[in-house]
Amino acid sequence: MKTSKPRLLCRFLLIYSILSGVSAFMAENSAATFLSAAEQQWLKEKKEIVFISQTLYPPFEFIAADNNRKGMCIELVSWIATELGFKAVFQDASFAEAQAAVLDGRADVITSLFHSLGRKRDFAFTEVTWEVAGPDLHPCAKT
Repeated sequence: MKTSKPRLLCRFLLIYSILSGVSAFMAENSAATFLSAAEQQWLKEKKEIVFISQTLYPPFEFIAADNNRKGMCIELVSWIATELGFKAVFQDASFAEAQAAVLDGRADVITSLFHSLGRKRDFAFTEVTWEVAGPDLHPCAKT
């Protein structure tokens, strides 16, 4: 099936517009724009940030059939690392092990720790990256 020239031109202009918008956004929102001076200094000194993730938590993070890490969180971290100029080191652990690793300093960040009041006591959270619907579990009264 052959694409007509007007249709091809429209696709090109759409792609160009999207890329231009992304480029403008990135130029306007450099690290200096949204990181404090202390955060920028920490990144400069640290150079390597250890992200700990769950081995099997698709679509957020998982080890693919080709043995490479994949998932939305992994891609987001890789993109941020490229933009801000640090090396992202990924480690795998169970959910409980990941939390312990951050709390005792063996890792810097858990890649998919969703906010809860209980977790807020021990961890700092970024702005929400994904809204995820989940069950609201409460203990049942015994009858």
